[in-house]
Amino acid sequence: MQKTNTFWNKIYPYLISVGLVLIMTLLGEFVKRKLEPTNIVMFYLLAVVIVAIRWGLGLASFVKNALNSAVIRIKPGLPWRHAE
Repeated sequence: MQKTNTFWNKIYPYLISVGLVLIMTLLGEFVKRKLEPTNIVMFYLLAVVIVAIRWGLGLASFVKNALNSAVIRIKPGLPWRHAE
């Protein structure tokens, strides 16, 4: 028996991926007082890895690019300088 290739079957992975990013964002909001921002980013990395394992690198690139466009708009808290 073959799966039908409907519109919802094509868009379903994208919806799940965006939902996974939203879940990671909420999780990051709950723990942001206890963890450093560099550790909170690991939640997003986990989301990208889960998507890559389940649906492949194409969809993982979509999630990564969506996260990059969101993170670029956030000002960094510390300057980019070498420690002296």
